[in-house]
Amino acid sequence: MLRSARNDDVTPFGHCEERSDEAIQKPRDANLSNPAATLLSFYFVQFVTGLASACSLFLVASGLSIIFGVTRIVNFAHGAFYMLGAYVGYTLVDRLSGTIGFWGAIPLAAIVVAESAH
Repeated sequence: MLRSARNDDVTPFGHCEERSDEAIQKPRDANLSNPAATLLSFYFVQFVTGLASACSLFLVASGLSIIFGVTRIVNFAHGAFYMLGAYVGYTLVDRLSGTIGFWGAIPLAAIVVAESAH
């Protein structure tokens, strides 16, 4: 059986050690043997992703609708603030590290956008 040498197969002296087939781990994904389950999980993930996007768009649209209903003036600042919040949130997640980076960036981005509105 011919195999290419990987870094963990090479000893310090440069000789390759043969590894048995039992030592090679198989993929741990249990859904590989069941294509129907893989397809179902794909559709579930797509559904949840679409639902999250729809919720974000609903918030922007409802804010625009409420402002227009009250003042009878079309105010497109909602889209600008939404874009600013997304950009600031992405930048903060990139700058901060670890779990605190993501969860800390969400309220910090909201504070930055709220302060920029004044």
